[in-house]
Amino acid sequence: MRSLRRVVQALAIAVVAIAALLVTLGVHGYGLMFGVEHRDLLPLRVRPHASLVARGRHLAEITCVDCHSARHELPLAGSRQNFLHEPGGPDFGVVVAPNVTPGARIARASDAEVGRAIREGIGFDHRPLIIMPSGDYRSLSDRDLAALVAYLRSQPAVADTPSVRRFTPLAFLVLGAQAFETSLQRPVTRPVPALAEAPTPQYGEYVVKILGCATCHGADFHGGRSPLLPRGPDLGPIVAERSVEPFAQALREGVGRGGRALDPRQMPWTTFRRLTDVEVRAAFLYLRNQTGSARPGP
Repeated sequence: MRSLRRVVQALAIAVVAIAALLVTLGVHGYGLMFGVEHRDLLPLRVRPHASLVARGRHLAEITCVDCHSARHELPLAGSRQNFLHEPGGPDFGVVVAPNVTPGARIARASDAEVGRAIREGIGFDHRPLIIMPSGDYRSLSDRDLAALVAYLRSQPAVADTPSVRRFTPLAFLVLGAQAFETSLQRPVTRPVPALAEAPTPQYGEYVVKILGCATCHGADFHGGRSPLLPRGPDLGPIVAERSVEPFAQALREGVGRGGRALDPRQMPWTTFRRLTDVEVRAAFLYLRNQTGSARPGP
């Protein structure tokens, strides 16, 4: 009888401990999601120019359209896709990428607030964004950031609809356990100079970062390992080719090795088809270096 009592007591203690842990993680996750960030704004005031708007449009076409457009086309009138839902996966809630044309809340935000949302992942309500890939955009040069803001302001105004953002307790638990993170980034406190747009590994690093290639292909580009993200393959073999063409075909045409068709839901080639030859060549050269696949010769 005493032995049974000890077992029951041990189980009760374990249940209480687990419950306390879950509550702690949930509260921590809730705090991370809804905590207010008070940060100084960098001075950013954009004076639109035709060349600036054109550059911003290109940046929007190779980055923003995947999430902020239902048809993956401009203007960026918002999506209907729930970015927290995977078929057959757990219910984390609902997050839909909002309208970012002048017909929405962005019209009432300053250029500096828009820039901070892009590079630091802080919304106009001073709370962390979610899903927004600010970790990729943190490296945007000041000129490209200004170009993107200029383009966002230049779009035709599309009537706004209420943005959807709802989370389940499971989302708070996952966030509290640091199995997933908000979009919050470290403050950008210094000027970020622009790089020359040239087919060089240096510019390629910049392109690869803003495209977020490491998200799916891994930090070393030898294959993704995250259970919560698409697991992109090892890029080493494809960039080991002497010619850039196989890489360009995969990136812009969705044609993989051996002529295999790539799923645009996993590899967003329908967006990357807008990449310039310079951007593709630069990314290729950078990835060859990073994966140890660089060879002598052209």
